[in-house]
Amino acid sequence: MEKNNYGSISNIKKNKKNRLLRTVLVFLIFAIILVCSLFAYSIFVEKDNSLVISEKDLHHGCYYGDSSQKKIGTPKDWVLLGSGSKSAMWCSPKGGTPI
Repeated sequence: MEKNNYGSISNIKKNKKNRLLRTVLVFLIFAIILVCSLFAYSIFVEKDNSLVISEKDLHHGCYYGDSSQKKIGTPKDWVLLGSGSKSAMWCSPKGGTPI
């Protein structure tokens, strides 16, 4: 059997095979983490459009929500009416009716 400074040829082949398997395993783990992250993002961020003001809210000039429920993109001139009540709403200064 031939030998070199690193051991027998069969050991070198085993090491190459182990390195390849390790690389494939790391790639698969990375891919699984990426897919899970994208899935979680789509569930918790993309689908929750209630955090972003809609075209319908802008058209109506009003939406229900208290100070802690102000939607992203609410115009700066909109005011909070009825703060602390169940009917609290963010409205355009021109007035509006929530849906």
